[in-house]
Amino acid sequence: MTALLLPDHSCGRQRQADLAEAEKELQLAAPAVRFHLKLHTPPLPDGNGGFLYALPPKALKDSGPRAVSAVRRDLMTSIVAVGRELVVSWPRVVLGHGQGGLVAVLAAFPRILECALAIVYAREPEGERIAE
Repeated sequence: MTALLLPDHSCGRQRQADLAEAEKELQLAAPAVRFHLKLHTPPLPDGNGGFLYALPPKALKDSGPRAVSAVRRDLMTSIVAVGRELVVSWPRVVLGHGQGGLVAVLAAFPRILECALAIVYAREPEGERIAE
């Protein structure tokens, strides 16, 4: 059975450790089921060799509407990236840790996924063509 792990913001070594921990937990939870765990790489680079799903607002040094908009944009981009991975690998189980957990929960709601697809892909001219 295929499972997809959405990791927290971390470096490659920590992501591998999270993957090993998730494999261990899945084996303990369902010993009769053999899981093939796939690690998803978050879509946004952090500039230090790691990847993340959304830049934390404190890193933006702003708590106003611009920071809220930036976090929303990052989350919508991440939801679409996870949606692509779901279509490619068709996992039966999706696990998330930290930021990955938030994205997994958000992607589970069809209306949020639809909104993310509209925001990330369908700009006004594209939307008009789709409507025709």
